[in-house]
Amino acid sequence: MAFEIKERDLAGRIGKIATKKGVLETPIFLPVINPWNNIIPIEELKEKFSLKAVITNAYIIKKKLLSKGRDVFDVHEIINFDKIIMTDSGAYQLLVYGTIDLKAEEIIRIQEKLNSDIAVILDIPTSKDLPYKEALETVKKTLENAEVSLKAKSREDILWVGPVQGGPYEDLVELCAKKLSKMDFDIYGIGGPTQFMEKYQFDELIDLVMTAKEELPIEKPIHLFGAGHPIVMPLLVAMGCDTFDSASYALYARDERYITPLRTIKFSRLKYLPCNCNVCSRFEVEDLREMERRERIKLIAEHNLSVILREIDEIKQAIHEGSLWELIEIKAKAHPQLYKAIKKLSKYKNYLEKFDPIVKGEIKGIFYTGSEGLIRPEVTRHLMKMRENIRFPEKRILILIPDPKEKPFSKSRYVREIMKIIKKSCHEEKINKIHECIYCIPFGVIPLELDEVYPLSQYEAVESRNEDEREVIFNSIKELISQNKYSNVIFISAENIAQVIIEKLKHLCRERKISLHIIEEKTLKKLHDILKKVEI
Repeated sequence: MAFEIKERDLAGRIGKIATKKGVLETPIFLPVINPWNNIIPIEELKEKFSLKAVITNAYIIKKKLLSKGRDVFDVHEIINFDKIIMTDSGAYQLLVYGTIDLKAEEIIRIQEKLNSDIAVILDIPTSKDLPYKEALETVKKTLENAEVSLKAKSREDILWVGPVQGGPYEDLVELCAKKLSKMDFDIYGIGGPTQFMEKYQFDELIDLVMTAKEELPIEKPIHLFGAGHPIVMPLLVAMGCDTFDSASYALYARDERYITPLRTIKFSRLKYLPCNCNVCSRFEVEDLREMERRERIKLIAEHNLSVILREIDEIKQAIHEGSLWELIEIKAKAHPQLYKAIKKLSKYKNYLEKFDPIVKGEIKGIFYTGSEGLIRPEVTRHLMKMRENIRFPEKRILILIPDPKEKPFSKSRYVREIMKIIKKSCHEEKINKIHECIYCIPFGVIPLELDEVYPLSQYEAVESRNEDEREVIFNSIKELISQNKYSNVIFISAENIAQVIIEKLKHLCRERKISLHIIEEKTLKKLHDILKKVEI
């Protein structure tokens, strides 16, 4: 199996998975297909959606054919779909009914007879409500089944998926992922997200996915089971998930729920159809309301699937542009629990920075609209490089200048005015000892020597001066002071700067026996007097 990564943004990637039936471009959504009773007939799915891959259930196929006294045969013929088919093993039935009557080796043989293109071993799902000891048993059994399955498989032309279990217990997820990573699966899966998404526990979903991702091989694709709503898909891709499956398009339709990119609306509440898909462009709400329920449900399902597939294309375009973070922020503002989850990403910001490309397909600036933007890799990378690499051993006087709002900073009128004062106040030797830095959001502190380095001049910020932003500014100043040998710090206080930063700075300078001078923007001329007095 070859997985070729073509483009990246955050930990998300556009890639290609080679299968015996063709190549899949990721990220990709595989709709769940019922072989005999799909809400949208397979002929219409093929005609209207140009699907390249679907997923169906090998266990259900086996049970149905056995009841008719027939053995299994090619799944492509069974569901009349000649492209890529992924088959699940029966794990969902285990989660719902507690037991199935087939063993791991039998599931392997069934999927090989079905001629699946991608096949899932029999894992044991971890319900989020299980006590720890029982959850541990599901992980142990999943790992045991993984070893048995790899030994039992005889076909190398099928891509085998090894699913991670552990549910709400991060240590179990880590254990399962770590042990599975040492087994030679073509694709790795993460099981159990549906039970978190159904209750909008997106922050727990973050922990589940990221804990598994940190242990799984980065060169292999990651499949996320049961993820099928547009609002959360950009976030899941950004964390490094490549393929998804869900029956959400049909399940929501049966409950007469209409999916949009940002939410779900009960059909009874619709007055307009805020979409231009093939369904919504042909019908009005009243047309659908007057139809027989069965036909209405089918059309809602078509709409729902269209929205999900369009979201995947939106995500791919965002990766291509390097704007996946902006797409995530748009989604985050649509639901408070999703916003909470985005903030949870701060726990994993170093992981995102590690895989986010420094140079992206299209060089562009970044737009900071709130404290969630402090998590983005460009900010993490700047703070990391400042801490690890940037030293100014010859500088003795630190001048901290508020964001002049003109970029590059060194060419702004405000900074030029400060530079004139410095030249008038100091002789050349003293000027060489002065270090001018901008304090700003989201980057904390930017030395003027670096202000034209991407993206330190290529950003726009809407500042709110909340607690997170104050912490970034102060911590950046603290880091700069701790790594250099300043004897004097001159802090030019902007009108909207929080007093808490000044108080913390006073305490820091007292600790380090550094002279601190505070002046306000509107009394900038005092800078001349201070510079005349300070010693180097």
